[in-house]
Amino acid sequence: MFKSLKKLFTSGQNDKKSSKDEDRGIVSLEFYDELSATHIPKLKDYGISDLDILDTYEKLNGRERDVIWSLYNKLLNSIRHEKIYLLKEIYSDMISMLDEEEKNCNHLVEQLNKLTLKEFERAEIKRVKILSMRDGLCKAAEDLDGQEFSLNNTQKNCPISAGGCKKKHCTCTFIPIT
Repeated sequence: MFKSLKKLFTSGQNDKKSSKDEDRGIVSLEFYDELSATHIPKLKDYGISDLDILDTYEKLNGRERDVIWSLYNKLLNSIRHEKIYLLKEIYSDMISMLDEEEKNCNHLVEQLNKLTLKEFERAEIKRVKILSMRDGLCKAAEDLDGQEFSLNNTQKNCPISAGGCKKKHCTCTFIPIT
């Protein structure tokens, strides 16, 4: 995961960890893996510190993907649900990570779509339309593309990404009808 990990402790106590993060010193991380080079800076932009990264790295025995995934989940659990825009950004980054690994991410797309519907509810949108990306359209998306639904029914039974999508990354989304 990291080309080098280096802890430098302050107060001349290089061999002793303090319980306070600010007393623990500086952590220097250099990346050689593309996954880390892409996602660690994003995590840091969200407020994850180098010390959090290093602690998670040590706790998980340096399994790169697990470290990144654990930190994303830590973020999701720490963010209040009122900050929908931030939750959506984090889910998008997690989707990107699974996409890069060519893994199914529809469970995250479903969460992202639920957050979008929550935004529409706050904006008092009453109806939504399903929009499908045209590239590699699956049968389920083809059947749903352009259909309109009440927001209330859509929130109860989200018709996209969880259901019949056969792609690893459902590209259907909701757009508001105003």
